[in-house]
Amino acid sequence: MPYDRSNVFARILRGELPCNKVFEDEHVLAFRDINPQAPTHIVVIPKGEYLSVDDFSANASAAELAAFMRAIGRIAHQEGVAETGYRILANHGAAAHQDVPHFHLHLFGGRDLGPMLRRQSSLSAPGGGEGRGEVGDSRAARRSPPHPPHCSAMGPLPLPPEGRRGLVGFSAVFAGTHVFTNCR
Repeated sequence: MPYDRSNVFARILRGELPCNKVFEDEHVLAFRDINPQAPTHIVVIPKGEYLSVDDFSANASAAELAAFMRAIGRIAHQEGVAETGYRILANHGAAAHQDVPHFHLHLFGGRDLGPMLRRQSSLSAPGGGEGRGEVGDSRAARRSPPHPPHCSAMGPLPLPPEGRRGLVGFSAVFAGTHVFTNCR
């Protein structure tokens, strides 16, 4: 697939669209995500025309590769999440929900980010992941019980552990976010 020069990140790089820039050097631009999923949510992009991490790792120069990796650490320190912890995520392709066809990485931090992947509710994952801490792990502590028919989901509530005391109803932690279900 050829690089699409009309993608949103290419337009940001050309100055056609604004961004809330947090870092820039010769090879990298980083800015705040417009739909943040954590208190710190930064999008880090190379300035070159790369579709994916595969394309970037195969075709970027040594200087671009080094600048990109160094930028991640610099941004984490600048944003104050290097000490407490942060997650970096790069989606590649349709199955991973890569929305913009320009290689980019998300840097998340500023709160407990929870487990890496959403747990499947089945007892074992396709391919036999049961019991090894993989998706589909059958240990009860890693599964959420199904919602009773008389309950209604209230959506994600980022509650700290002390804020959970006294809640009435069924609750579960899902992908690092506390989900509270209001039961009648």
